[in-house]
Amino acid sequence: MESTSTNIVIVLFAWAQWLLAPALAFLTSVAYFKSSPKSESLNKRIIVSAHGVVIAAFYMVAMTIFWAQKADPKFITPFLFSLVVPLLFITVSFIFYRGRKVIHFLQLLNLLCLGWTFFVGSMAVTGDWL
Repeated sequence: MESTSTNIVIVLFAWAQWLLAPALAFLTSVAYFKSSPKSESLNKRIIVSAHGVVIAAFYMVAMTIFWAQKADPKFITPFLFSLVVPLLFITVSFIFYRGRKVIHFLQLLNLLCLGWTFFVGSMAVTGDWL
């Protein structure tokens, strides 16, 4: 029985290590979108909630580059510059979001996910793993 529970823990840890950051970032966007006032236009609701989706997309693109065995050190510069985009969307969210302001605390989680995307994504796009 202990072997099975150990295997489950290993699988859960591996899942968390590889997919928790993009999943949490995506869910942060969902929370923003759902809590945006319905009176706001759909475009505005999408824009103020795009930050987490963008983080998740950049993470998945980096991992796809690695999985496709296309990693190359020359990709590090564009990848690092691309990480500014979610920061811009976070800033837009702070300025234009009209729902409950307490939801902005989710941006702390988003910043952690962005940090993990930087860490793992930098290794993935270059193929240079620790």
